[in-house]
Parts: sequence; structure tokens; C-alpha cells
Amino acid sequence: MSDSKIARRYARALSELCDASGDHVQVGQELQAFADTYRDSAELQGVLKNPTVDLALKQSVLSAVLNKLNTQKGTHNFLLVLLDRGRIEVVEDVAKAFQAIVDIAAKRLRATVTSSVPMADSDLDRVRTALGRLTGQTVTLDARVDAELIGGAQVQIGNVLLDSSIRSHLDKLRDQLVN
Repeated sequence: MSDSKIARRYARALSELCDASGDHVQVGQELQAFADTYRDSAELQGVLKNPTVDLALKQSVLSAVLNKLNTQKGTHNFLLVLLDRGRIEVVEDVAKAFQAIVDIAAKRLRATVTSSVPMADSDLDRVRTALGRLTGQTVTLDARVDAELIGGAQVQIGNVLLDSSIRSHLDKLRDQLVN
């Protein structure tokens, strides 16, 4: 089974656990905080993924990290289960899959807008509003800058790319001239 399928299964299980308490947002933030910590610490990865390190020591290291991050008991126990089952390395994928579940339930859509220069807040608000009208959902935008676009912008929503960059127009023009 692929890591993404495994991550989605764990994310669904965590979401079901959160349904009773209604703390999806807090759990999502705690899960992402740990995923970021795990990704950024080669030392932590080395300890938690090392098969020669005793499970009890791994659990105590994980608990110490989670206590420093002030995670609630449910998140803490969930991450211990990931560790016990040898799945801690998919925690970033689980965090992404969990956030996707929470976003769908909240009718929230995540999109990335990429432009050649930083966009003004008013421009981002216009893009957010237009996407909200188009999709009927609340849109959360992640703004990025890519100077190779030359001008214009690209909007990525899931696996759909809306491309109005000058770079794409030049590429299309080149293709037309060559053919």
C-alpha cells in the first residue's frame, strides 16, 4: 500500500476521533507543528526511524517533543500510535491529508497563486473573492513569487492550474510559430 493511502487512512481515523470533541482545528495545528518539527530535525528522524533504538526510548523522546509542543492528549496518543505501528515517517502526509479532510468538511478550498512579483493584498483579495464566487467555497490563498513567469499569474487549485502568465503565452506563441 502506498504511503499516501496509508496517510489518508490514518487521517480519516484521526478525523473520526475528533468528530466527538469537535477539535479538528486544534488537532490539525498540533499535527502540523509536529510534522514541521519532525521534517526539520534530522536528529529526531534518526532516533524515531532507527530500528536499533528501543521502542520505549522512542516513545519517551516523542513524548518529550510533544510536551514541548503542548499537544493535547488525543494528538499525543495518535502520534504514539503512528510510532508504535512504524508509520511516523508519514506524519507529514497524514497532516496534509487531515487538513484536506477538515477543509472539505468546512467547505474551504486551498489555492496557490504564483506571480512574478509579490501581489498587493487588494489583488490577493480580488483573486480570493473571484475563486470563492467560482467555487462556492471559502478560499484560503497561499501567495508565491516566481520571477520566471515574467508577468501575470498562475492559480493552482488541487490539480487544476489556471495559467495567465506571460511565460505561458510566450510558450504558446512559440509553439504556434514552430508548427
